[in-house]
Amino acid sequence: MTTSRVMSSEEWTKEFRPIANPLDPSRNSFGPATEEIALLSQYPPQKVWSQLWDFYEERNALVPGIYPPQDSDEDIYFVTEESWDQEDIQVLMPYE
Repeated sequence: MTTSRVMSSEEWTKEFRPIANPLDPSRNSFGPATEEIALLSQYPPQKVWSQLWDFYEERNALVPGIYPPQDSDEDIYFVTEESWDQEDIQVLMPYE
């Protein structure tokens, strides 16, 4: 995956401001539950982010848009207040 902009999760949170999941306000992620993923269609596509496994960095990363599921038990998405305006952004999540 080539990207022209790499950001930390802190930078991403400050700039794009993830919203709370309406089904579970204690979380700002959507999924892997089917009913949570179904909610994504209610939001503009430019506000949805997918969490993917970055094999080069060996950690999770967020990328703009809705990507096809990698593993239905772990598909996680985020919705933000601010829209993304370029598709070549990668947000490196903290190592777990």
